[in-house]
Amino acid sequence: MMSKDYAWIMTQKTIDVLQSTKFEVIESSQGALGFRPYIPASRKLHYFTKRWNKKFSIDAPMLAIWAYDTIWALAKSAERIQFPQNGSLLLNEILKIQFKGMSGDFRLSERKIITNRLEIVNAVDFGEKKVGYWTLSKGIRKTHLSLNAVVPDPGNGIEDVIWPGRSTANPKGWILGTSNAKKLRIGVRTGLRFKFFVDAVYDNQTNVTHATGFSVDVFKTCIQALPYEVPYEFIPFANGSYDKLIEKVHNKDIDGVLGDSTILANRSELVDFTATYTDLGLGTLAKMKKKDIWIFLKPLDLNLWLTFSAFIILNCFVIWAIEAMNQEYRSSPSQGIGKILWLILLTIFFAQKEKFSSNLSRFVMFTWLIAVLILITSYTATLASLLTVEQFELASKGGIVGFHGGSFFGGVTVRNLNFTDSKQRSYYSYEDYADALTKGDYAMVSSEPTTSSGFAFIFAKGLPHLVTDMSKEIAKIREDETLRNLEKKWFQTEFPVLPQDSSETPKTLSLESLDGSEALPKGIVVKTSDLEMRPLWGPREKRKNPKSPMSLLAMAVGKKQKANVNEMIKKFPLDDFVIMLFHYDGIVDDWKDLEWSSRAIHLSAVSQTKWFLHPDVVSEYAYIFLWDEDLGVQNFDAGRYVSIMRKEGLHISQPALDPEKSEVHHEMTTREKGSTVHRWVEMMAPVFSKEAWRCVWYMIQNDLIHAWGLDMQLGYCAQGNRTQYIGIVDSEYVVHYGLPTLGGSQNKTNSEPSSKEPSQEAVSKESNHIDIRTEVRKQSFNELETFKRRWRKAVQEDYCWVDPYSH
Repeated sequence: MMSKDYAWIMTQKTIDVLQSTKFEVIESSQGALGFRPYIPASRKLHYFTKRWNKKFSIDAPMLAIWAYDTIWALAKSAERIQFPQNGSLLLNEILKIQFKGMSGDFRLSERKIITNRLEIVNAVDFGEKKVGYWTLSKGIRKTHLSLNAVVPDPGNGIEDVIWPGRSTANPKGWILGTSNAKKLRIGVRTGLRFKFFVDAVYDNQTNVTHATGFSVDVFKTCIQALPYEVPYEFIPFANGSYDKLIEKVHNKDIDGVLGDSTILANRSELVDFTATYTDLGLGTLAKMKKKDIWIFLKPLDLNLWLTFSAFIILNCFVIWAIEAMNQEYRSSPSQGIGKILWLILLTIFFAQKEKFSSNLSRFVMFTWLIAVLILITSYTATLASLLTVEQFELASKGGIVGFHGGSFFGGVTVRNLNFTDSKQRSYYSYEDYADALTKGDYAMVSSEPTTSSGFAFIFAKGLPHLVTDMSKEIAKIREDETLRNLEKKWFQTEFPVLPQDSSETPKTLSLESLDGSEALPKGIVVKTSDLEMRPLWGPREKRKNPKSPMSLLAMAVGKKQKANVNEMIKKFPLDDFVIMLFHYDGIVDDWKDLEWSSRAIHLSAVSQTKWFLHPDVVSEYAYIFLWDEDLGVQNFDAGRYVSIMRKEGLHISQPALDPEKSEVHHEMTTREKGSTVHRWVEMMAPVFSKEAWRCVWYMIQNDLIHAWGLDMQLGYCAQGNRTQYIGIVDSEYVVHYGLPTLGGSQNKTNSEPSSKEPSQEAVSKESNHIDIRTEVRKQSFNELETFKRRWRKAVQEDYCWVDPYSH
């Protein structure tokens, strides 16, 4: 055990013994580590050890140095007392004495010499090598100088250690077995039809069993993380349940079992279990019943329907007999009885105003009305429950129950649910389950769920360290999400699981519930889409950078601004952006001559463009650019802009405006030279992340086309702190020409103004232009007030909403 991968720790007494031992013993201890009290070097110590070595031919042991200091402590104590009356006074003085001796600071505690410093030595080459030092306050240090505060600390740890076997690699510690004969023999079941947990296959050529599955991955993850090596091999078992495998572990035929094995009390008496790696409860696989068109008869059983019908007929004859003298019912018996029967049936739905001549008839009718009220209330509640809540039936009386073959669920657990042994069936595959459920051979477990302790690994008794350490590793992978990731790997499919209690909130009654038609399976419904074109045949055109998410540029355009729009779109690389143009003038064909036109999406949309950009439709795109058509983009790069948004964490932004060439609405939107980002956005050239757009989309008002006031509330959609996630990008700036488009005057263009004196006609047009702008301003202010009123009203009516910026 002094070979590679072993470690030995020696005490101070063992080190002292080795110093006076034969060379053969010293050689056999090569690589061991030892701890002994640290004695600081001094002239007195040097002379003492020199004299000791000369006389005894060995180094002075630690006990000799302590004995030397102890004699001095006795002498100093006796000197202080001078004439002790008894030994107890001398002892008390010795226990209190403190002085600097040859071993360092000498003092006693509980009649023992106290040392606060240890040195770590490594046995090498017939001697020893000091590799580190330890104190209670500073832990392990490389040099004794670092134990004092007057020198720099060289750091934690120790010098390089030569371990047993002359190895410089740190040993892993305890190793379970070093040969194939001593490998842990882990039993696994083969030929299972349920392969999610364990799927083991024996290879006849290599004589090796290969296993995969969720349980296998958990086992390998935990055993590889142990601080020591545990060799193992899988032993296949084609037949037998886990109870039989546990018997083999108990009989020492194998060392453990891997699989979906459950902790049970009787099993724990034979083997040891690790902590569970699953949270297990017993579920039920049930045959889904088809909707029944006669479900309205189900709230009442046959006996109650017959009793109810008999009660109607009885009431009819009783009232007819009592009202025989009433002129309204004096006719032929058949007509009288029919009239009263009709009266009684109608009272089920609404009260009648027919008059009875006898108080006895009124009493009988009153009794009937009370019975009808109780019956209708119970019928309505039961029918609503049948239509809206999935019902499970307990078929334990005379029914057949099926369970996974070989599992613990058979036997006692099933008998506790009132199923006899003759009614229990074992199934071993999905096909067996499907066939049994199709034939109707099934039963439901009780409404109170039965639980078990979960799945765990099984080891033979006598390996307590392994069981404990494996349990610790299972706890670690639970905490660091490794176990959850393994569950996702093997159990990605989501199965519809219905709780077996009755606390489930009923679903809303609909036409589908009434006719029983659920036309589409849930998994086929796609809630999101994108705006990309697909070819009619052949592969889809590949993007240059498929890992980078696409963004969307959406813009309302008209033919008169075609040239400027063309320059704008050239700034957006089509490999990274989808272009969507809303043609408010209805002219689409005139744009076909532009090189990018065939790859853009053209919509002739005069109004309601908001609905084309529903958050679910544009959720494929990282950022949505919602821009006007009258922007100059000579100093703008879309790729750099998106990079800045990601770097700054912006969810809502816009490029800064060039103040010298732009029509500025808000001074805060002007570019700040030397800055990358500052905080503010208006609804003129905004850019939204897809998360922010999902909020902003709902706030857009279709009748408020100028969006005045909306920019003041964008902070609520900033996905957090609006002072951090909203901003103007100064390094990428644009020019806003301020062209009154969307049905306004088109006289103003983005060309430079002429230096000539304007003509009378031009003055007239300019005056007309100013009038239009005045009307636009008035409309904008009116919309601003409208939006403010709507916001105030919404805040007042929503009692649950809390304004995060009210302080």
